[in-house]
Amino acid sequence: MSVEILPSQKIKKYDIFAILFLIIMTFQPLVEYFFRENSLIAIITFRLMFALAIFSSLIMYTLGVRPIINKYRIYFLFVFVINLSMTLIYIIFDYTRDYSNIGIYFAMLSGFFFAKVNIEIIRKTLKIIALTGIILLPFIFLWFDFDISVALRRGYTWTFSFFLTGFYWAVLPFIVLAIVYKKDKIVAVLYLLSAIILNLIFIKRAIFVDTAIVFSVYILMLILYTKNSFKKLLQFLLLIAVLMLGLYLLLGDFLIELIHTVFSRFEQTAENITTFDRFVESMNYFKNATFFEILLGKGFLGTHSGQGTISNALHVGWSNFILKGGIFLLSVLVIPISCVPRLLLNYKKLPLKIQFSTLLMIIYFIRLFYVNLHSFLPDLLIFFYCVFNIMDYNATKIKGKKI
Repeated sequence: MSVEILPSQKIKKYDIFAILFLIIMTFQPLVEYFFRENSLIAIITFRLMFALAIFSSLIMYTLGVRPIINKYRIYFLFVFVINLSMTLIYIIFDYTRDYSNIGIYFAMLSGFFFAKVNIEIIRKTLKIIALTGIILLPFIFLWFDFDISVALRRGYTWTFSFFLTGFYWAVLPFIVLAIVYKKDKIVAVLYLLSAIILNLIFIKRAIFVDTAIVFSVYILMLILYTKNSFKKLLQFLLLIAVLMLGLYLLLGDFLIELIHTVFSRFEQTAENITTFDRFVESMNYFKNATFFEILLGKGFLGTHSGQGTISNALHVGWSNFILKGGIFLLSVLVIPISCVPRLLLNYKKLPLKIQFSTLLMIIYFIRLFYVNLHSFLPDLLIFFYCVFNIMDYNATKIKGKKI
């Protein structure tokens, strides 16, 4: 049964909070930039965002969310309490003073409650964020006089323009929603291209891997579940070709030089994948970690020295979950991922919410091998939104119920 909002349905208070939360947290990187500049207003705003991240679950509860309780959710709460206990232990021993990291991982608990939010609310909110990103891009190029020589040596990283990439965090979930709903595809493609163009300024590789993964998933869905799939595939490829041609006509050699530099970074990594700095960082951490650190993690404030200096997170997402919560936290994620193949076999019969969650879990399963979700941006929340959607659906199916 679909979970779309009908005209007669009222938007609940917690839906409104979800809309505001997703939009407010999208501005977190900008607030962080001015926080680094010691702006008093930014410092106060950052503290308020931290409080919002910590107490979002409690707010959702007071607004009427009563989450489903099943075996998986009980296990999650057990693991979360262990992680929180490890965090408190390291606070007592003054392991780190960057307490704001606790707020990042409370997004997991937020997902426990946000799973109740209607998928249509999520879709419309992400569309607002997507349109904002599309509109923002030309103003970024008008505002900043980017120099190709500075960009090629990655001189714009950690500048004000770099923190504007936060407006493009929703690219992957919004594209998946466009696939599931079969609407807003033009907006989704323009949003993706906007993200690619801005990330090129900082010579970022991840956005190209993201694009390859999400295109692969889209093509797979076309082939398996769409009539006239070959025709639709040609239309899709033609659209991409036209947009890329338009970009070249607009940016010319500036675009070509940036793309060449990005792919040169890919070539360097491909020559010997074992020397990829993110993999090396994780391997160094595991070599030095104790058995109990791997089993239980170091808590949400756990740090490492995998690259010689103390850092708050491992760049490889799966490794970072072990750093923070150990094998126990990793198992929380492996369980829903193991459900994905079975869900794919019945994809067309799934509710929209579960279709979305299934496809996004496939994407994030691959993506977490080269990025983490260590950010106040809502990526981690959306990830756990999918986790709980899948496990709740799985629990109801086991009991022979429908959702």
